[in-house]
This record gives sequence, structure tokens and C-alpha cells, in this order.
Amino acid sequence: MSAVLALLVPGAEGRSALAAAAAEADRRGSRLVVAGEEALLRTLADERGSSESLRAARTVEVEAPADGDALASIVSDEGVDLVVVGMRRREGAGRLLVATPAMRAVLAVDAPVLVVRP
Repeated sequence: MSAVLALLVPGAEGRSALAAAAAEADRRGSRLVVAGEEALLRTLADERGSSESLRAARTVEVEAPADGDALASIVSDEGVDLVVVGMRRREGAGRLLVATPAMRAVLAVDAPVLVVRP
């Protein structure tokens, strides 16, 4: 069965990624896999109300959610066919800095990536 992976980080970016990934998993009839902390997932799921995919989500604990090697391994091991990551809009010189940890991580995975804004 296919899976949708949410890159879960604290803050608005993580909430946006989780919501978009859960909606996409429900739409596709796929499993939801979350790279991040179990406690953070449960907290956000309680805040948002539980969809079917959130209740059944599998959490893969990663020390640094922006670790490209760890995410590439999760994508391969879990059969992920979509990665969802939240990023905030960058202004001014920040637009030129494309080598953020999250950007490096999503460039390392072998799956389509959906970037959502908070």
C-alpha cells in the first residue's frame, strides 16, 4: 500500500504539513507516515480533531526531521509516494538561501514533494 509522509516540525510549518498530508492520505486512500516526534503528532492531532488517517498514522521517530539520509530511508522503507513539508515564505535575502535544512532534506528523497505554507 502506498503512503504519504509528513515532515513534522514544531510550529505552524509542522501543523500545515500534517494537515495537508492527512488530507492527501485520506483522498488517496493511503497510509499516513509522520517523520517526527510521537508526542508532537498526538498533540497536533488532538488540536485538529482526528481524521481517520491521523488516528492510524505511523510515527517514525527521527532525531532531526530535516536529516536527508533518514528521510530517504523512510521513503524507501515505508513505500512513500508523496512527501509533504511545511515551509514559511522567505523575504529579501532569505529567498537566495535555498540550502535550508528542510530544503536539503527534500532534495535527498526519491519521491514527489508537496511544499505547503502555514
